[in-house]
Amino acid sequence: MRGVGMGTSQIMDYMVQQSGGYNNVGFTKKDLYNHVDADRRVHLRDGDAEGALAYLCGKSEMDPSFYYKYNVDEDNHLANLFWADSTNESVSTYTWVLETFLDAMNNKKHLFVITDGDNAMRKAIKRIFPNSCHRLCAWHIQRNAFTNVHVKDFTNHFSKCMFMEGTVEEFECAWNDMLEMFNLHGHKWVTDICAKRSRWAEAYLRGHFFAGMKSTQRCESMNAYLNRFLKTRLKLFEFVKHFDRALSRIRHNEAKAEFETHHSSAVLTTKPYAYHISIY
Repeated sequence: MRGVGMGTSQIMDYMVQQSGGYNNVGFTKKDLYNHVDADRRVHLRDGDAEGALAYLCGKSEMDPSFYYKYNVDEDNHLANLFWADSTNESVSTYTWVLETFLDAMNNKKHLFVITDGDNAMRKAIKRIFPNSCHRLCAWHIQRNAFTNVHVKDFTNHFSKCMFMEGTVEEFECAWNDMLEMFNLHGHKWVTDICAKRSRWAEAYLRGHFFAGMKSTQRCESMNAYLNRFLKTRLKLFEFVKHFDRALSRIRHNEAKAEFETHHSSAVLTTKPYAYHISIY
């Protein structure tokens, strides 16, 4: 039960409910906590990192397509695990992550990338994917526009400039008109974001295929989903298992949706015919 994310107290409540009362369980809550702790110590016998790596190694042996990679520091301690989120958002860290990702993809370099605008990530992308088209997340830019420019209706006009499908010349004209309208010449944030317009303005990105994606919202929604399975107090080997379980559920739901798409027909429902007649 711990393996599927249930807390120790929840496990105790379930046992009590199934057995018909505390008197029928045969152990106390303290006994259960001690048993769970002893089980964790068994897994940690050779160390938390060793337990996590052993789990990943076992998965790679069972699934040839499964890929993982890690490196150690000068003291032979685990430093980086490929798919783990890193708190060190430096150029070197992002470079290592992208290089490892590239290795996992058999050196197939991506042509298009969307990020939230992190400078360290931008430099790493330019280093590892020098020929890719790097787009900035539209949602983050709109949020920053609202946060940094406290002028009524500016965000709406800014968004129109961002998504207008005209030429570069038409964009520049609309941009200058907006600056005149709101008297924003010399505004620091506006000046800085304008310097990056080739990475967010639709007029500059024409001809590059992004499959309709303009933001990193899909990534954000996945992060929110994974947070339901992951807790800050998890040991590393527990984190690996919980993360794997969350991804398994995502893949199962995707497979189910794909099956239903190919083996079912959408049903269009409309209001009764009499209703349509009544409006005339």
